[in-house]
Amino acid sequence: MSTVRTNKIEIVPGSSQTALTLPFYTQVDQLYSFSGTARFDTIQNNGCYQPINYNAAIKRYANLGPGSVFGPNGGTATPHNANPASVNATTWCADKELFNVIAGCQFWRVPITATYTLTARGSGRNSTYAGYGISLTCDYKLYAGEWLRIVCGAQGETNGSNFGGGNGASCISVFRNGVHMPVLIAGGGAGTSSNSPQSENSNRNATPPMADNGDDTTYSGTGSFGAARDGMGGRGSYYSYDYNSPIVHWSGGGGGGWGTPGGHGTIGQATPTEQNSGGAALSSACPHGGYYPEASNAYHGGFGGGGATGIDGGAAGGGGGWYGGNATFAISTSSDDTTALGGGSYCAANSFTNNGTHGTYGQVDVSL
Repeated sequence: MSTVRTNKIEIVPGSSQTALTLPFYTQVDQLYSFSGTARFDTIQNNGCYQPINYNAAIKRYANLGPGSVFGPNGGTATPHNANPASVNATTWCADKELFNVIAGCQFWRVPITATYTLTARGSGRNSTYAGYGISLTCDYKLYAGEWLRIVCGAQGETNGSNFGGGNGASCISVFRNGVHMPVLIAGGGAGTSSNSPQSENSNRNATPPMADNGDDTTYSGTGSFGAARDGMGGRGSYYSYDYNSPIVHWSGGGGGGWGTPGGHGTIGQATPTEQNSGGAALSSACPHGGYYPEASNAYHGGFGGGGATGIDGGAAGGGGGWYGGNATFAISTSSDDTTALGGGSYCAANSFTNNGTHGTYGQVDVSL
């Protein structure tokens, strides 16, 4: 259903001027029929850290086109069959004016003006001593024709045992008033390394939104958070011992926050800062995980702002989120030394439901 009004031009008597009394606008209540749940994800990430791409997404979501869905590292993943006919996945996957993937970010056009139920699940790892993501749900009104920007967090790279990069956050934002406004962010779990204490630590898990939904005046400014952490990236690793020669392959990066990237890690005065180890900001054009230029020099952070984890007994990367998690060795000379290793979360709605921990790749559900 649409309401269309056109320009009305009035001629003012005795004057050469014209007056524009009604601007042109078009209000659309429905682009196409939609009910049920549309699920977005990262193609069964399976321990890798890459984002999804367009060709894989349309095959996975709507099974469009011949051939397998290509997953990370040359592997394959079948369509997840989570999108029934009622969500018209074939319709929106076949039209880039309704769905697109750019630099790993998924853009989906809202089909109907309504209050939607949104669920975001930040990535984590269901393994010994690893950090878990978080699953959050809220209700939020969206308008037909608006663009949702969806980031599905990927798991950090791992060796399958005691090393893993920081995990990426999952994020839903809406393009409104000329900017992408965050609606729901589910933080990712922190990474681990052989330098991390080999024991359970809930501080590696992502944290839920603050009760006040983001009033940064509630933060105390203590060492674990720093003042006004909202939207900021986490701290990179810093080990103050003055080594005589550079120590490579060690630094860990902070997780990316919504507004700023995670801090980059370093060790000692003789070693330069590793300039790419921090996870990118979630609001950036490509919110990649932290990485080292040489592929074998780190366990890369997951897409969605996860921080890189250094090898050779290095520091572990923080999880991505509304505010990024800190790397280990971030503010002292001991590992797991902060209370904010997993990424933080955010909800723009008046209330949210905390569904608990999430131990696999990131997902986003949009339900009506």
